[in-house]
Amino acid sequence: MFGIFILSFGVVGLAGFVEYLFSPPLWLHVVLWTPIIAAGGLLLLRPLKGLTVAMQYRFRATDENEHPGAT
Repeated sequence: MFGIFILSFGVVGLAGFVEYLFSPPLWLHVVLWTPIIAAGGLLLLRPLKGLTVAMQYRFRATDENEHPGAT
């Protein structure tokens, strides 16, 4: 979810900037932004997953009791 927000913020900003400066046709937007979105999603996937796991470990985000056998 965080990757989608980060990536979409950048891509929408860049797409708006390109639209404002050059006014390209819609098909060119599709051809330009589709590979950028796919590559950006793949590039962000590993670091954000690592960050998520590290945050869960750091803040002990588990469903288990703190002491084994405790209720």
